[in-house]
Amino acid sequence: MSSTRIKERLRSALKARGGTLSLLSVFKEFDTDNSGQLSWEEFCGAFRSCGLAAAPQEIRSLFLECDKDGSNEISFDEFINSLRGPMTPRRREVISQIFEGIDR
Repeated sequence: MSSTRIKERLRSALKARGGTLSLLSVFKEFDTDNSGQLSWEEFCGAFRSCGLAAAPQEIRSLFLECDKDGSNEISFDEFINSLRGPMTPRRREVISQIFEGIDR
């Protein structure tokens, strides 16, 4: 299974837990040592917590894809940027309207 498919399954599971707006609370739940980073073990725990089954090498592939800075840990920014999904046209429109309202 590709990391894209695994990411979609994780994204769907996280969405069922409260959606993109709750990604911070979900991240904190998975960050069991409160370091502000997800270790490999914590990332694997996220899969178990969401009830997702995947081979360790598939999870590792996604972990490495999320770990943009190569620190062997996933920061909240890396987590949200990897898992929030593409911006919908409606969301892009709302953000543009907000930006135009504050850009004088």
